[in-house]
Amino acid sequence: MVSTPIMINGFEFCATINIGVSVYPAHGSNISMLLAIAEKTLSESQDNLRNSCRYFMNKVGETATRQLKLGEILRKAFLNNEFAVYYEPIVDLKTGNIKGTEAILRCNHPEIDLLSTSKFIALAYETGLILEIGKWMLKQACLQTKLWNEMGHGALSVTIGISSIELDQNQFVKYVKDVLVETGFAPNLLELKFTESFLQDAEISMNNLQELGGMGIKLSIDCYGTGGSAIGSLIKLPINSLKIDNALTSDLGIDSDNTAIVTAINALARSLGISVIAEGVATKEQFEYLCEIQCDYAQGNLFGEPIIAEDFLALLERRKTGTLS
Repeated sequence: MVSTPIMINGFEFCATINIGVSVYPAHGSNISMLLAIAEKTLSESQDNLRNSCRYFMNKVGETATRQLKLGEILRKAFLNNEFAVYYEPIVDLKTGNIKGTEAILRCNHPEIDLLSTSKFIALAYETGLILEIGKWMLKQACLQTKLWNEMGHGALSVTIGISSIELDQNQFVKYVKDVLVETGFAPNLLELKFTESFLQDAEISMNNLQELGGMGIKLSIDCYGTGGSAIGSLIKLPINSLKIDNALTSDLGIDSDNTAIVTAINALARSLGISVIAEGVATKEQFEYLCEIQCDYAQGNLFGEPIIAEDFLALLERRKTGTLS
C-alpha cells in the first residue's frame, strides 16, 4: 500500500517508509529504552537505505545504550548540581595584571568529565539540555566575576565559550540579555568565544553575532590560525579579539613555521585594532617572545591552571602587585 503512487494536483508522488525495530525484553526493559533503540536503529538505516525495515543490531544497540546511559547521567548531574565552573586567569602582558578569566565547565561525574568538548556538546544537544547548561554557566560566571569586581579586583572580564548549536538557537540572544539583566553584569565585561571553523557556516547566526556585539558584548574567535576562516570575517563581524591556539604557541621560537604564523596573526590583528590572546603559554621563553612581538594577553600554566572560584580569589589576592612570579 505504501508503494502505491499518490496523485495530487496532477502530480504523481511515491512515499517511502523506513522502520526501526527493537524487541522486548531482549533490547530494553522499558518503553523509553525500546523506543530510543528503535529510533537509533532507524537513523542508521536512513543513512543507507530507503523503504527498509531494520532490526536492532548489537553494534547499533551498544551505541544507543551508551548514549542513553550518558544522557541519563548528564541529566542527573545537572539536576544534582554536579557541575562546577573553573576559572583560568588571562594576563595583560604589558602590566602583568590579571585582566580577566576564562570560565570552563567541569562535571564531577567521571564519565561526563572525560568526554571531549565536541562529544559533550553533542550529548547536551541530544538530551535537550544544551541551552539550560549554557544559561546556568553564563549566570554563574557573571555572578562570580561581578562579586570579584565588587571586592576591589578592578574590572575583570569573563570569557565563555559558545557552540554553533547554541548560537543557532533563536532564543540565544534573549537568554544572554536575561542573564545580564538578572545578574547586573556589565555587557562590556562579557566575552563570548567561538571557533573560527564556525565562521564558514555562520549565515544563520550572523544577525545574532551582530546583535550581541551591538549590546557591547565582546566577541572572540577561538583557536585562530587552525580553522582556515577567511580574513574577511574579521571585518564583517564585530570581532574584538583573536585567541591563538596552543598548537601554535607550544613551540614558539623552536618551530619556525608556527612562530611565523603567530607573528603574522599578531601583526594582522594589530593592524585591524583587534586584541590577541595567546593560549597554552607554559614557559618563560614563550612569554618573552610574546612580549617581544607585543602580544596583548596570554593564558596558560605559566600564569595558572583552571581552578575553582575560591582558589581563583586567592590568586587574585596574591597577584595584586602585578608580578608574574
